[in-house]
This record gives sequence, structure tokens and C-alpha cells, in this order.
Amino acid sequence: MQQPRKTSFVLPLFFALLAIICLISGLTIFAHHNNQISFHEKIKSESQILVENLVERAINILHQNDKLKTEITKGTRHIANEQIDQYNKLANEYNRLNKEIDSSSFFNNNLSLKKQFLETNNEAFKFLDSTRTLLSDKKSSTAVSTPSVYFERYAQLNQHPSVTEFSLFSFNRPTFLFFLSIMGLSLFSLVSIWLFYSISTKLKNTLVQKESELKTFLSVIDNMSEGVVVSDRFGFFTYYNQSALEIIGSNVKDIYYQSSLDLIGFYNMEGQKLLKNDSPFHKAVKKDIVTDQEIFVRNRIHPEGIYISASNGFFVDEKGETLGAVVVMKNISHKKQLEELWKKERQVAIEGSQKKSDFLASMSHEIRTPMNGIIGLTTLLSESKLDEQQSEFVSIIRRSAYSLLALINDILDHSKIEAGKIELIQTNFDLSFLIKDVLENFRLPSTEKNNQMHLDFPENVNKYYVADENRIRQILINLVGNASKFTSNGSITIKAELLQDRDKESLLRISVTDTGPGMDQKELDRLFQRFFQTKTGIKFGGTGLGLSICKQLVDLMKGRIGVTSEPGKGSTFWFELNLQKGSNQSNATKNIKLSDFNNSFAGHILVAEDNIINQKVVQQYLSKLGFTADIANNGAEAFEMFQTHKYDLVLMDCNMPVLNGYEATKKINELQKHKSSHQQIKVVALTAEGQVTGLNKCLEAGMSDFINKPIMIEEFVAVIKKYFGNFDKTSLHKLKELTVGNDLLLEVLFQEYSQSTPEVIKNMHTLADNNDFNSLSDVAHSLKSASGSLGAKKVQVLCQSIENVKNGVQDTDLKSLLTELEREFHLSLKDIQNEIQNIKSLDKKAA
Repeated sequence: MQQPRKTSFVLPLFFALLAIICLISGLTIFAHHNNQISFHEKIKSESQILVENLVERAINILHQNDKLKTEITKGTRHIANEQIDQYNKLANEYNRLNKEIDSSSFFNNNLSLKKQFLETNNEAFKFLDSTRTLLSDKKSSTAVSTPSVYFERYAQLNQHPSVTEFSLFSFNRPTFLFFLSIMGLSLFSLVSIWLFYSISTKLKNTLVQKESELKTFLSVIDNMSEGVVVSDRFGFFTYYNQSALEIIGSNVKDIYYQSSLDLIGFYNMEGQKLLKNDSPFHKAVKKDIVTDQEIFVRNRIHPEGIYISASNGFFVDEKGETLGAVVVMKNISHKKQLEELWKKERQVAIEGSQKKSDFLASMSHEIRTPMNGIIGLTTLLSESKLDEQQSEFVSIIRRSAYSLLALINDILDHSKIEAGKIELIQTNFDLSFLIKDVLENFRLPSTEKNNQMHLDFPENVNKYYVADENRIRQILINLVGNASKFTSNGSITIKAELLQDRDKESLLRISVTDTGPGMDQKELDRLFQRFFQTKTGIKFGGTGLGLSICKQLVDLMKGRIGVTSEPGKGSTFWFELNLQKGSNQSNATKNIKLSDFNNSFAGHILVAEDNIINQKVVQQYLSKLGFTADIANNGAEAFEMFQTHKYDLVLMDCNMPVLNGYEATKKINELQKHKSSHQQIKVVALTAEGQVTGLNKCLEAGMSDFINKPIMIEEFVAVIKKYFGNFDKTSLHKLKELTVGNDLLLEVLFQEYSQSTPEVIKNMHTLADNNDFNSLSDVAHSLKSASGSLGAKKVQVLCQSIENVKNGVQDTDLKSLLTELEREFHLSLKDIQNEIQNIKSLDKKAA
């Protein structure tokens, strides 16, 4: 609504005040002169007053002269001096009259009047001169007219035309100012009246307009679907519309009292009565603004209850004090019903999604389990003695298994991406090695199809980055796999390009170009859609999810992916990623074989696995690495065996009958919770649920690590190293052929080491207490050499730390180091003794 224009009365008030000032000034001047002249004289002109004044003075002289003459005539002949003085005054007065007339500007402008006035004065002076004759005792020689004659002549001068002529400016100054004030007052009064009339008319029109606007505004408010309540600062209603009555009822006109609020029936969303201070009305009075405060209303009008959302406001006076509040209430029951319906539908969708996830997880486990057997047994078979044809068959089986595994991974990854369960794991890796590794994986199938593989990795491209290495590998495997699948007798090139280089980041484009059949524009438009396959792709099979997953993964990493292709000329798939630069300490590992780690470890491991094939695979893996293993068919058996046997590690399948791996792990950890962390036997998961989801579930169950199925040798060995990395078996195996007399050298060394070292460690404690760091360093150096020769790596590292005190490196807590050294020494004794027994048993079998 338009704001009313302010009406100003300053102008008419100014004119009225000016008129009053003029009037007061005129009255003041008029009143001042009123003491000197009569009202009749106030309307005379200046010239009239001047002439009358001169005439009056002249007549007065004649009267005084006549009076003096009479006194002289009636008195004695003795002339008094005062009579002579009186005569002289009268004579001087006549002379002054003539001088005033002669010097007056009025008479100079009216010469005829001046001449008559001077002539009359001169003749009247003759009458005055007769008095002088009497005073000098001389008789007048001439006849002198009587005074009455002169009185008449002077009276005629007052009627001279120059005196009686009327002019606007002929009035005297006080009279003129008086009449001017009257005229100004009249004029200003008329102007003020006009202005007041004009302003009052505008004000009336404005009031009518505003009244009309107010009626329109109130009509709009009254017809609003939202309830509007206006209250004063105490909470008493000053206005409310019909919609408000339909919500709170008509029997309540305030919310000043808690009882009134109870009658309205306001409750919070938890079903508790809304207290007075929590109501939107009182919050507004306290200048506490709320927006869309959800309230449940149940009262006499709404016994079943409705939901409203309330918003408030407040208005203040010039001092900022709150005058009242306004609350707008909206019925949102329908919205709440929709929300409840949405929640139910959402819950149904979540349950459906969960069922789908559970189904996929189950399928993942069921499919990956036999895949683990196939891949594991073919891995073991490939390292046995095979002829060329057998080796080729095993290689084909392994490639087929990996292809099937890739299809399974595509389906599972697609489901996880849809569910938002894919998480990016940031690691430092060598990009050049990753690309080369992907190419090597496709080297054999490309050779079979007579394809040449090329890598273009310019020197200006940084090698090391921090990103999700496995997801980038997955994208490349999909793109290179497609190129290899559709290309024969051609070439496949992977190219890395540096688009932008910054201090900490690089924008890279990695492209895969093939010389395959290419695609038309219609196929390119739909290429990254899920389940879409080109005409050529249908012939080769597949899920149609590979490129869709690539796009989703690139989008997840905030990159771009695209393709250029032309039928008959091949295709180029590319993706761009903004990657953080890393260091040259990458996590990349080369492809390894079990034979690389034959008998590199020692220990007794409990394997909980319900699938017989997987049992054999894991047992064979462990055996080749140098471990002994016990097999449990389910979680319950694993828990029982853990209680009755001593193990160095537990490998736990997650999905097993009777008691699953998660529950079995919790029971095992509960059993050894009284032990310190380094003394507890760790549980490592064997699961087929996928890396991210499976890892989270395993860690929540208390497992310390994770091995995914199908088991890859690289991952398996990397995890095992974490728990058996303190002992180097190769050192012992170098000594197993040497003897001292009839005893093995390693047995002699072990006996000496086990007996002498406790005393050495005790001596080291004493040296540390005495601050004899040089001697302590020498002893540590000696123990370091002995420990290294027997493979006690952890003891060797600790001795090196203690030895460093000789070089001034004394910021380490020696007491803690020595305590840890003593503990690791006893742990290493067990490992060395077990390995010596293992070597001796192997020698007996060989014999």
C-alpha cells in the first residue's frame, strides 16, 4: 500500500504569522501617535498638517500679541521689562515662521502658497509692530487692521488647493502604515484561507483515498486463507480475520493468560502444550522473530487436531518500544499428510533399495565365492609344472574368470553408485605406472588379436598424484577393454596430456584411441547411458554398463568424459580430471607371484571359511608363504578353536552359517578385551562385499583389516606383511646349510642369542639410568648386529634408535624404547624358534 503524503501547514502559518506581525506593528505605531493627534488628524496629509501647524502658530502669535497690547493699553504708562521680553519672543517667533516656510521643500514646490503665506505673515507683523509702538510710547502712524482680518486670511491658506488636494501618499506616515497593515492583513488572510482550503481539500481527498485503501487492505486480509491476528504488547487481540477464527475459535480474544492459550489448544510437534513464552505472540513482543513455526492445534473446533505454521512480526513506537505483534497462521495439515505419505513411500523405497542392496550383496558373495576358487586354484596351478599347452589353458581360464569378475563388478558398482555408496579413497600413486600396468594387463589379448599397444606419456606431465587410484584404474580398464574388444589388426594408444599446470594441481586429459569400427552420431548420443550397447557391442556381449559407470565415476571426481568417433575410422575416448599433485612415494606395486614369497613368513593362522574350495585356496596360499593353518567351517567353530589353540592371526569370512564372521569377531574381541592392543590377536576379514562397503562393515565389527574376494596375490601379501613384518626368515634360511660340529649354526646362534640378550638389555637399562650414552650406544650396536643375523627386524630397528644417542639424537624416551625392545625380543624369540623347527622338519622331509 502506498504511504500517505505528509501535508505541510508551514506555508499558510508563515503567511498568517507575517500578517499578524504587520498588524501589530501598525497598531503600535498608530497607538503611539494617538497620544499626540486626534483621530481626525490621523487621516490628514503631511502637507495639511504642516500648513495647519504654521497657521496655528501664526494665529497664536497674533492672540498673544493682542493680549499683550490690551495689557499695555489698560495698564499704567510704566512699561515692564517682561512685556518687552514677551514682545521680542513674539517677534522672533514670526521670524522663525518665515525661515521655516522659506526652507520647506513643500513650500518650495508650491510657490504660490509660499508667497501668500509670507505676504500674510508680513502684514500680520504690522499689527505686531503696533505693539512695539505702544511699548516705545509712540503713536502708530499707520492704521493697523484688527487681528480678525488676519485670522480669516490664515484660514484661507488651509484651503489652498495644494493643501487640500487628495493623494494616496498624502496621508501621514502612521496613518499610511496603519492602512497598509490592514490591507496586508486582509491580503494575507485571503491567501491563508485559500491555502488552508486547498490543503484541507487535499487532506480530505487523501483521507478518503487512504480510507478506501484501508478498506481494500482489510478486505484482502479478511479473505486470506491464512489466519492473521494482531495483538497489543500485552497479548490482547486488536484485530483478527475470519481464517484466524477458523483456527483458534471466537471465544478467545487474548493470549495474555496461559488459560487462554490452553483454550486455543497450541501444542508443539512432540505433543506437549505450548507454554506462553514459547507462543509466537509473546515471542514477537520480545522481538524474537519466528518463521514457519510448526504447531499442532487441537481445540473445540478441531477435536481431531490440525497442523499450522506460524510466522510473527512486531511493530514499535518512535523510541523503539514494542507496541504490539502480528501473527500469521497457515493450515498445513494437507502438507503434513503429504509428508507422512512421502515418508511412508520413502521408507518403502528405502526398504526396496535395501532389499536390492542385500540381494546384490548376497549375489556378490555367492558369485565371488566360486570365482575366488576358480582364480585361486588357477593361480596355484599356473605356478606348478605345466607344459606349454596346459599353461595356455590355465591362462585362458584365468582371463575368462577375470572377465566374468569384471562383469560382476560393473553390476555391483552401478548399484552402489545409484545408492550413493561409492566413496573415493585418496592415495598417493604413480600415474605413469598405473597406465603401464593397465596396458600390460591387455598385452596378451591384444597380441592374440594382432593389435599394437602404445603409450604416450610426455615428460612435462607429473607422474605422482593424490586421488582414488583404483577408480582411475577402473575407468582405464573399461576404456582399454572396450578398445581391445572392438579392435582387430590395428592399434590402441593411451595418451596423457597436461591441459593446465598449477602449483598444487594439474588438469589432465587421458585418452584411449583405437582403430576399430567407430560409431555414428546416433550411437554417440546414447553412448554413456546405462545398458546401452552399440550394434557392434551387442555382437561382443557385455552388460552395457561399463561406459555408464565410467561417466558416473568421472562425475564423482568432478571431471569430464567424452568421445569422438567416425564410422570406419576408430574412436577416441577421453576423460579430464583435476588432480592434486603427489610425491614420488607412490603406492603402486608390481604384479607378483606366490613363489616370490615362498617361506618368507612364519606363524599359525586360523582360517574361518565355509566354502571348501576357498578353504583349499587360502590354505595353499598360506602354506606357500610359510604359515601353518587351521580351518573352521563357520563362526562358531572358529570361536571354539580360538579358545583352545594359540594363533598369530585370524582370517575370517563374513557370511557363514551358524555364526557369521561379524558376530564371531565380536566374541573373539570380547574374549581378549583384557589384553593390551599389541597383545590382542587381530582378525582380518575375507569378504566378497566390495572394498568400500565391506571395509566399513568389517571395521565396525572390530576387524582390523580387509581382504577382498576373489583374493589377489598382491593384496593378500600386502595385508599379511602388516602383521608378520617384524621377522625376516631369509636371514635364517641363509644359515640353514651351515653347521658347528653336529649342530646347525642357526641353532647355536639362537641359543646364544636367547641366553645372552636378557643380560644385555638389563645392562642397557643401567647405562641409561647413569646417562652413559656412549657405552649404551656401543651395546645397542652389538645387539643390533646379532638381531639382524637372526632376522629379528623389529629388535634391529629399535637398537638403531638407541644407538643414535651417541650422535646426539637424544629426543627419544629411552625408557620407553628399552621397554619396547625387551617386549619385541621375546616376541622375536618365538618367531625364530618356530622357523628353526620348520626348517628342521623340511630337511627331514627332504631326506
